[in-house]
Amino acid sequence: MAASDWIALWGAGLSTVVAAYQIGVWRKDKPNLSVSIGIVQEPLAEEEVESARGTPIVVKRGGDDHLTEVLVGIKVANNGRRAIQISAILIEFISGDYVNYVEVVPNSLPTLLEPLTSTVATFQKEFIDEVESLTFLGVVDFRGRRYHPNLSQVREIVESCWKLPSRRRIYQRRGDAAKRVFAFQARDKATLRSVPISSFKRRFRVVIRRTPDDQLLRQIPPQPGNGQ
Repeated sequence: MAASDWIALWGAGLSTVVAAYQIGVWRKDKPNLSVSIGIVQEPLAEEEVESARGTPIVVKRGGDDHLTEVLVGIKVANNGRRAIQISAILIEFISGDYVNYVEVVPNSLPTLLEPLTSTVATFQKEFIDEVESLTFLGVVDFRGRRYHPNLSQVREIVESCWKLPSRRRIYQRRGDAAKRVFAFQARDKATLRSVPISSFKRRFRVVIRRTPDDQLLRQIPPQPGNGQ
């Protein structure tokens, strides 16, 4: 084999090694987050009910009634080698002919998550109570990349939220008693964006869908006023 052939082979081998090294570095440096979701319950005093950020519920323990504040908590762990900024909690759902995006930014967000650290962000369960057909529930980073918990865990928590009491209420529209709207007082900063579903070429996968006989639709009588 000529010297030029040896040089060509050596160059090709070196290129392969360099490429493999770069791929390895890229895999180690890319975001590696794990996300979990759960119900958070904290003791609540009677005088704190009206000002509570979460949903007040009564829990029976040992035959006694205890006031509890319920929130939804999302834990995000950074298992990668680089810090990453978590910007918001994202809830995506379909309602009628629209895809809706609700970004919730509690006081703990945004936050810079250093390598091998974790954070927990809580938010009002009523944001989930608003959902009809959920397509995403998780967090987004500063680049808009999404991260979500295990889908079976998401379904379990969403169902739990729907079964618990809610501060979401049904109101009659002023001037038209036949029309009703759902509303609640948001205590976390949040933005809503709606996009016609016809704008998308892809199909949306529904993670969980509210049933027509959902308890939330049956348990609360309409309240007069406040509807827009």
